Amino acid sequence: MRFLAVHAPDGDLERLYRAFEEWEMWTAEILESHVSYPMLALFRSQHAGQSWITALGLVTDAATLTCACVVGAESREPYFMHRRGRRAIVDIADRLHVSDRPAESWLVPEAFEIAWSQELELKLPLRNKDEAWRRLQELRPTYGDQLERLIDYLVAPRGFWGHSAEQTVHDEVARAAEEARRRARGARR
Repeated sequence: MRFLAVHAPDGDLERLYRAFEEWEMWTAEILESHVSYPMLALFRSQHAGQSWITALGLVTDAATLTCACVVGAESREPYFMHRRGRRAIVDIADRLHVSDRPAESWLVPEAFEIAWSQELELKLPLRNKDEAWRRLQELRPTYGDQLERLIDYLVAPRGFWGHSAEQTVHDEVARAAEEARRRARGARR
């Protein structure tokens, strides 16, 4: 995950933990504002491919992955970010009355393998791989379906695990633009 690579170069956990601390404060503000005024969730960025829910999902997933994989992270800032992000996602989805339909999970061993390889490259103090996978499977489902449904509800870009979120956003924006052009051509006929 790119978030970890940017904030933990050469395994710098203190720098990574400071980043999670800052994002937790942002998440607390999002939680308070979007639960108090749910219509804020519907406001879009002026920049194509950017969304508050994409940012929240990315950081919450990075914190969850860190808690699952990095020794000691479950009692530090990544855990606090995971908890705050989970609460924000669940409470905002509830406040918006987002459906409870099952969501397609991308939490599969192949995606975990990619993330695990990236963490190894960063020289992070990792726990046993099987234990990390088990822990991740316990942590992510506490908010994962709600996150996926909220992203769909808000028609926001996705892309968190094992690949570039920027590329995913670019691809989704290009597809949406092409679809809009096709609809516009069809409406003129």
